[in-house]
Amino acid sequence: MSTKPTVGQLPTWDTGLVNTIALTAGHKASGFANSEIPTSGEINTLFAFLYLWCQYLSDGAFQGASSFDNTLGVTGLATLTAGATASANAHFTVSGTGKYKRGTRVRRMPGAAGIVVNPVPSSQTISRFNGSQIQFKAANDRAVYNLILEEGEQLQSITVYVQNFSVSDIMTMLATKDVYAVGVSGVTSTQLGTTQTAAVHTGNVEALTITGLTENVVAGTVTNFYVTVTSGGNANTQYIDSIEYVTTVP
Repeated sequence: MSTKPTVGQLPTWDTGLVNTIALTAGHKASGFANSEIPTSGEINTLFAFLYLWCQYLSDGAFQGASSFDNTLGVTGLATLTAGATASANAHFTVSGTGKYKRGTRVRRMPGAAGIVVNPVPSSQTISRFNGSQIQFKAANDRAVYNLILEEGEQLQSITVYVQNFSVSDIMTMLATKDVYAVGVSGVTSTQLGTTQTAAVHTGNVEALTITGLTENVVAGTVTNFYVTVTSGGNANTQYIDSIEYVTTVP
């Protein structure tokens, strides 16, 4: 493979295009006849044009749309400032242990997606589904939400949207990480962040948020993440509207 030329190796005839003579239309189309001798100005024009192309290629920035009809190999880092698009029915492939890295992604689920745990299973106090919400009717009722993370994905924050209708209804939210080591009994449970407590008691939607997380699936284990929302100490109605959590692939 030839060595890539650099601008410093070439003359600077492109500056003002001095001592050049523009080629005629005939010479542009068919070149010079065998019996013709190009003038120095015409030769300088060709050299200047060649220089400009060498400079363009040396800069490594291609302007306009470029099409490659065969496989394109890039051994260095490829930076796509305007994104990447695959043709219909085509796909991107990452081989071996490689993975896609990406920015943040927000996942959402309705309040009704949780698993309800009721301490007093009676018709007067049992929590229930209310459309896309979970509606608490008794003290210390709980709803558990499992968060799905892909291998290599990192959990960054969790938000639970709730509605509180009484100052006695102090709803709380906490997040937990459970790690089960394969071939070993038992589980290691870790609380993520601090327990969040609802402060609004007007029935308006309130966000309970845990931020600053950098939690990953532990390699070689079964790792589960879940959120527990607990109702307050009064039987007044309380709602869980939705859950959202933010992840990234660092």
